[in-house]
Amino acid sequence: MPDVRNKLSLIISSDQRILSFVGDQLALAGWYTEKAETNPQALELLRGVKWHLVFFSHTLSGESCLPVEQQIESLQPDAHLWLLADKQTGNIASPVRDIFCELEVGIGSEQDNVGMLRRWLSIIENRIAELQDAVVLPISTAETESIIGECPAVQEARRQIQFLTGAHEPCLITGEHGTGKLELARTIHELRYRGEGQMTLIMCEEENENFNTGRHSLLSEVQNGKPRGTIFINQIELASERVQAALLNLDYKPDSALSIIAGSCKDLRGMVEQGTFSIELYSRLKNYIYLPPLRDRREDIGLLIAHFVKNFVSKPYVRVSRRAWELLQGYCWEFNLPELHSVALNAISGGAGAICAADLPFFGDEGAE
Repeated sequence: MPDVRNKLSLIISSDQRILSFVGDQLALAGWYTEKAETNPQALELLRGVKWHLVFFSHTLSGESCLPVEQQIESLQPDAHLWLLADKQTGNIASPVRDIFCELEVGIGSEQDNVGMLRRWLSIIENRIAELQDAVVLPISTAETESIIGECPAVQEARRQIQFLTGAHEPCLITGEHGTGKLELARTIHELRYRGEGQMTLIMCEEENENFNTGRHSLLSEVQNGKPRGTIFINQIELASERVQAALLNLDYKPDSALSIIAGSCKDLRGMVEQGTFSIELYSRLKNYIYLPPLRDRREDIGLLIAHFVKNFVSKPYVRVSRRAWELLQGYCWEFNLPELHSVALNAISGGAGAICAADLPFFGDEGAE
């Protein structure tokens, strides 16, 4: 086991079997341990010491331990919490636990219980040691930004959003798959119309099929209905000649009730030069916003992680171990923001508001650049 300095643990339980068994095993593992048998004792100890590890069971002095559980997060935000259970009381899920363990004290064999406890202690000690010099990511409580990040490209995009909010001019958002084009279009739409207009999503591949087969077309509906709101043309680079011609018939005037935003994963200027995209349509999308891939804005990874997990942690920050931070910064992020979102939520789900290298099991040399 790693050398974790001042290993401090607290056991909260009215069950003498738990206090004795867990306390003895922690002492053998080199942990300093205090015990609390009542809620007042537990709260006093929780307020007075910064604990590395807190054990608590379902019942305390014959009552639910919920009052203690509710205050553990605020009093011990960085502690690893271990909810103890036995077959007599059954399993109760806890939203604040780090590791859930059914410790069958007095029911299972002592050898099994000792082995279980020692295995989990080894995991916890490794996590505590790894998090000693963790990177701390603050979680903002302010209203969500229209676009998360501080890299130069994001700052420029934020400036353009301010302009486009007041001027209902058409624009083109470019970037790889997963860079947030649709989300940015929704933001522009909401800022422009403040809930008073609808947003229509046009998928160019589907429109191509609709035009070829004579099925109902969303573009025709927009042209005939003249709705107030935004039309977002997704992957406009895939639009066929017929769909491009139909798009030219939309009203692109700044004073129109319809705002037109297009998204593209490819270089439309290059397609114009190759003769595969309408130069007239391209010229009408005269305001451009570029969203870089995540691998080109690694300085924003911390801000993005904090944003993605803000609804899943109760404290105002997330800790990321140095090793985990190196893995996150060195990963290729082929699928951009959706991939980071998935990784962050999976990693935070078992780590008491912290991310260690072990929480990133699929990161390896194949994902490094």
